[in-house]
Amino acid sequence: DYALEIEAISNPLARYQPEKRTDPPKFLEGYLRRADARIKLANTLEDAEQKQAAFESVVDDANTVIAEDIAPYTGYGYARRGRAQRMLERYSEAIDSLTRSIQITSPDDAAALSRAYFYRGICWYYQGALDLARQDFIEASGLGEGYQDPRIYLWIGFTYHQEEDYRQAIDNYGEAAALNPSYALPHVNKGLAYMKLSEY
Repeated sequence: DYALEIEAISNPLARYQPEKRTDPPKFLEGYLRRADARIKLANTLEDAEQKQAAFESVVDDANTVIAEDIAPYTGYGYARRGRAQRMLERYSEAIDSLTRSIQITSPDDAAALSRAYFYRGICWYYQGALDLARQDFIEASGLGEGYQDPRIYLWIGFTYHQEEDYRQAIDNYGEAAALNPSYALPHVNKGLAYMKLSEY
């Protein structure tokens, strides 16, 4: 129940008081957790206005974190903001936010970097910059557990599909399907690519 989760996280955010001089002035981890819960809630909503409001709330939480300018939270804040901006179809803003996240996130935090590259790649894709999108997806696949994420190979396949390079698209859809055989989209898109090649 994401609405209850958001409410529960909001309580410590309202009550937080730093106990040590090294504590951040705001409960930054809490803002990031609430942003994540709001993203999950937004993805379940069917009403367009409610969905938009939920993603705008993610942007607000992320901006609160970014304003404090405390590593590593700042990079995580930019990443959340970029994800929300992507879902609001503000792709240029999302690319800027995700680029900032990539620039300031520690190279040791491979999982966070992989996600940032992946979501930025999606934004490039919708901007029609297929080469830049593919570069980001390939970068994401080489970081952390990215090589095990079938979505990355699915999106690489999308870029080749758009360029009508159906063989390369099929190879990448196949990679995605191999990583998760129950993931339907790679199978569907591989079938569509075969149809384009008249290999019925």
